Amino acid sequence: MILETLNLVNFCQHRNLTLNFSPGLNAIVGSIGSGKSNILKAIRFLFTNKSGNAGKKEDDITYSLETGVASSVSTVSSHRGVGFELFRSLNASRRFLKWADEELKLTAERDIAESLKARLGVDSSVFDEFIVVNQGKLSTIIDLAPADRMVALQGLVGLDKFAQLYTWLGNYATTNVPTVVTAESEEGILASISSLENQLAEAEKQQFSVTEEEQEKFQKAQEFIAKHSELDFLKAQKIGIANRLSEVVNYQHNQSAVLANQQAAIAKAKVDIENERNLEKERAAIGSKTAIFSHWRNLQNRLVYCQQATKEMEIPSWVFPRDALQPTPQMVQAEQQLNVLLHLKKLLTGAANKICPTCFQPLKDELFVSLDAIPQWQQFLDSERNRLNQSISFWSGYSSWQSAAQAAQLEIPQIMKSLSELPADVESYGSLAAIPPSPVALPVMEANLKKLEEQATSLHSSLIAAETEANTLQGRQSELESKLMAFDPSYSFPSVEEAVKFSTTHKDKLQAQAEAKGALVILKQQLDATREKLNAFKVEAAKAQKFRDFRSDILAARDIFHRNNLPSHLSKEALSSLAYQMNKVLDSFGATYRLCESKDGAFSVRFFDDSYKGIQPDTRLSGGERSQFGLAMRIASHSLWAQDLGFMALDEPTYGFSHDDLRCVEVAINHLKKLSTEQGLQIIVITHEKSLLPLFDKVISLE
Repeated sequence: MILETLNLVNFCQHRNLTLNFSPGLNAIVGSIGSGKSNILKAIRFLFTNKSGNAGKKEDDITYSLETGVASSVSTVSSHRGVGFELFRSLNASRRFLKWADEELKLTAERDIAESLKARLGVDSSVFDEFIVVNQGKLSTIIDLAPADRMVALQGLVGLDKFAQLYTWLGNYATTNVPTVVTAESEEGILASISSLENQLAEAEKQQFSVTEEEQEKFQKAQEFIAKHSELDFLKAQKIGIANRLSEVVNYQHNQSAVLANQQAAIAKAKVDIENERNLEKERAAIGSKTAIFSHWRNLQNRLVYCQQATKEMEIPSWVFPRDALQPTPQMVQAEQQLNVLLHLKKLLTGAANKICPTCFQPLKDELFVSLDAIPQWQQFLDSERNRLNQSISFWSGYSSWQSAAQAAQLEIPQIMKSLSELPADVESYGSLAAIPPSPVALPVMEANLKKLEEQATSLHSSLIAAETEANTLQGRQSELESKLMAFDPSYSFPSVEEAVKFSTTHKDKLQAQAEAKGALVILKQQLDATREKLNAFKVEAAKAQKFRDFRSDILAARDIFHRNNLPSHLSKEALSSLAYQMNKVLDSFGATYRLCESKDGAFSVRFFDDSYKGIQPDTRLSGGERSQFGLAMRIASHSLWAQDLGFMALDEPTYGFSHDDLRCVEVAINHLKKLSTEQGLQIIVITHEKSLLPLFDKVISLE
């Protein structure tokens, strides 16, 4: 696998970081806290969906971000020449894997995990131990128990597939059971066949046949019964027709009476309608004369009015001339005189003891006497003012009144002409009395007549139908009487009862014969079915035996994949190859110890100095030696299985080495560079040792 680009959005320290990697050796450098280690942890999260830090993966989101801001890790990579894209979000259920060669796009976590394991060939345990090694984790493989170390080694070389195969074969052998029905045995089926054969032989012995003479007698009995049944039917028909004919005749008689009553009612209704129509004409004539009389009376009233209006055309004497509709000098003088007297009355009213309130001189009695003329002056002014107002009103409406009077004068000849055209006895029309309305209105009478006529028509139609039916019944009656007179049944049996008795007995015999034949057929069918069951049982038994033999073979093959058999052998072979390669790497490091194989999957060591004697457990290694051990194991494992792993990332591989031991790290990087060149292994190393940077193909700085 080759990482081409890696993009981090709001992951730990990185807001938006995109890294482009070289296919060879890549170094990532930066100051403390720049987020170098978190790049490898982002790679682990991307491929395993697990956080490389303590706590939840959501804790890796960049601090101080607002709620809802996206956080994700994505890559564009390739595996064995096929490109793919992988995306995971930290704070949302969003993810996808797009595999270009199949145009495959997966979004479910289970599908992505299974697809990555199937295509890349590694699970999360192998990824953590051998592909991405975090800071200070080089020597952790020594700390594993021997059994756990063997499991990790099996996952590295792909031997975990044997365990899956072992489990699958076991499940297959236990879930696929024989389908043979064991409720019956072969002996039981054979016994059933023998019993059926005996029953069949006994049934064949009990078979009997009907003679031709019995069959011929049965046919005659059937004919005799049929003829008498026909005779009874004809007699019943005759009775039924006679009864029906009587009903039809009675119906005709009754309906004829009803029709006669209906026709009488129709005649009376027609007379009533004619009388009512004559009354309607008389009412119309009286109404017309009444209208003429009312018109004559209106003309007379109008004539009186027009004549009166013509007489009143002269102007009244009391009316002021049209050109003098103003107060007369007499009215003006009278008004002035009246005002003086009213003012004097006012002054004298306030004078006590007839003393002038202005000059305080005694007032003369003549002044008081003059006040007596006030009512006459007031009456004169009121009369003249009234006459003036009437004259003004008269002249204001004079034109309209004069036009109306002239129109009335012109209307008199027209009225006289209209009066002359009226009948001479028009005055007598006023004494005519109106004819009262009938209890039933003419439309109702006409509707009732129509209903009576419709009922009569229906009655007439029913009578015609009854007459037709009666004729038909009479003809059918005559026909039946002819058939009965000509009917001559065969007397092959003494009576119908004897014929019925013989037929019943013969039918019972035929039924018994049919049942016996049916039982024989059923027995033969049961025998055939049982024989087929025996054959099917033998076939299924043979299949079951083959399945049991096959299951035994499956279980035998399953034992090969038991962890103590082939996987153990291959694990030991892999362990031996790994130890061999690790010793070559340790030799290049200048290490003072070598590895020895152990049957339990662990490693033991042999030291070259005099400090330790013989073979010792790997737990006796010092801190620096344990780092050498871990680094050598990663190099050896990738030298053996680089094509499957294809990628390795180390975080501070110098961790645990003294300054004097840096040459060991330099040698290790040269080993990795060789693996990159020869096997296409991509390596990403995080380091702070600038002296090692010239050894890398590409240096990525986070400064």
